[in-house]
Amino acid sequence: MAAVYMLHVETTIGKEDRPRMSNGNEGVDTARREVLKRFTKWVQCQCKHECGKEWNFVNEVGLWRPETSDNICGLVKFLKRGSFMNALHPKELKAFEETKKAWEAATHPR
Repeated sequence: MAAVYMLHVETTIGKEDRPRMSNGNEGVDTARREVLKRFTKWVQCQCKHECGKEWNFVNEVGLWRPETSDNICGLVKFLKRGSFMNALHPKELKAFEETKKAWEAATHPR
């Protein structure tokens, strides 16, 4: 599907609308390419509720999938509550930080 989409984009988008690198040439520069690669890295939630969600932090805030689920997820609640209420929930903050560290380790192997 990705190849079909790429061919579609190549044939339908005009030359003036294609992505440009910092030097003005057509294409995606190395830094942007690395960011895009990080969208493929997902890690298991560390919320201790066995919610089954996966997380990606390419946007620095956090994306989770599946979007809807019957299972409770402490991290989703954590993000939806807002900063003031989150200060009162150190366990969820710790789980959030652990999940983000796991994602960073997966995207920046040593």
